[in-house]
Amino acid sequence: MITKKEIKTLSSLSTRKHRRKNGLFLFEGVRIISEAIAAKIPHIKIYVTESFLKNPKQSRFMQTIKKVSPDFKIIKDGIINKISGTVTPSGIIATCPIPTQKTADFSKKSNWIYLDQIRDPGNLGTILRTSAWFGITNVALSPNCADPYCPKTVRAGMGSHFYLSIIRDINLIEYKNKNFTIIGADQNGIPYSENMINRKIPWVLVLGSEPHGISPKNYSLLTHTVSIPKLGTGESLNMAIAGGIVLHQLTLFSNKKEKS
Repeated sequence: MITKKEIKTLSSLSTRKHRRKNGLFLFEGVRIISEAIAAKIPHIKIYVTESFLKNPKQSRFMQTIKKVSPDFKIIKDGIINKISGTVTPSGIIATCPIPTQKTADFSKKSNWIYLDQIRDPGNLGTILRTSAWFGITNVALSPNCADPYCPKTVRAGMGSHFYLSIIRDINLIEYKNKNFTIIGADQNGIPYSENMINRKIPWVLVLGSEPHGISPKNYSLLTHTVSIPKLGTGESLNMAIAGGIVLHQLTLFSNKKEKS
């Protein structure tokens, strides 16, 4: 069974201070934990409620849990409400170490996404999920972004965290110095066209916060600004949705085979 000390630690992981202190982040639900297992993330600790353990619908998943985490802990159903950040906890939570912060590796000439002062954790998680979908595995966060490992961001990311290299507190000027094509999503830009990028030169897509857009300092570094033509009504698109559309355009051309 789980100890009082473990309950206290798990409950504290809702705050950035204690995530950093313990070097852990918490995630919950069958889908996200399944992704962590599939990605072979080391040092996962899993906790299940008594009712989850007894639920016949979860028997197959519990067999998987017993293989990858034979020392899983059991939590009383009432206790998980003190730990989970959801209104109706799924009955299974897990922790794993926060990845050690790395320096950006530009040697592979990979494409990137750069998030400029994105403070909404839900939008941040959705963009991480979208980035993983389109195969952009390098994500950079400017200073003053939301914590990528806060529970709301992790839930919105739906397991994408386990497939991405997330570099925090990096300045966009580093991409300028490495000769990246820097593309910013902005309402005042022009529709995307294929001549904006050269497939031999890596690009970085910059997304700004929903209320403020790309910061003036970073805006001055952009090679191109891209907008999405409005065909109907509405003032603007959600930042995460707009980012997904532009990522689709960029990756579609980047992966297109050249004509022989």
